[in-house]
Amino acid sequence: MSAFISMDPRTTYPYPFENITAAGFDIIDLTSRGMRSKRIAETLLTKDSFIRKIRGDITRVTGARTAASMVYRACQVDLFPSQLEQTYPPDELSPARLEALALAAQGLTIREISDVAGRVSETGVQIYRARQDLGAVTTPHAVRLAFESGLLPPDLEIFH
Repeated sequence: MSAFISMDPRTTYPYPFENITAAGFDIIDLTSRGMRSKRIAETLLTKDSFIRKIRGDITRVTGARTAASMVYRACQVDLFPSQLEQTYPPDELSPARLEALALAAQGLTIREISDVAGRVSETGVQIYRARQDLGAVTTPHAVRLAFESGLLPPDLEIFH
């Protein structure tokens, strides 16, 4: 069995994912599971530069700004089966960690989150600790786990 999902080309997918290829869905899924471009490329037997290009194309097509907001968009439309049975996320995150993760899900970078939250030196630490609390490898992975566990609401607005 494959480590990633394989989307049926005959299936119609919800907006904004209706024109994403099967390879694109695999990239979104693997990103949401905590893989970085290099590992995705190894898994899909292709080049890292190809993965980065496709992921960049997907973020633009879906109106996302970052990999984390691309994963959040996929969660909003229930694109993938839940990973919660594989992990045990906490029932809650501290307000600062949840705020930082929600802003990342909306497409803000660490620097932009620092500007919004007004805590320049703490933002990266809050994201890192939120990832640790959730058992996530990457920020997009943390976004998926937080969304699936109900820590992130389904109606955050994605910044363009």
